[in-house]
Amino acid sequence: MSAPIYPTATLVVSSAYRYMRNPRIVEETLGRRG
Repeated sequence: MSAPIYPTATLVVSSAYRYMRNPRIVEETLGRRG
């Protein structure tokens, strides 16, 4: 089974890192969704 696990994990970690560094993005995302 060859699945792109590492690239996916990298994207998740990078996105989480951005959210941690920029709380405003989280507020904007939640505001847009809800």
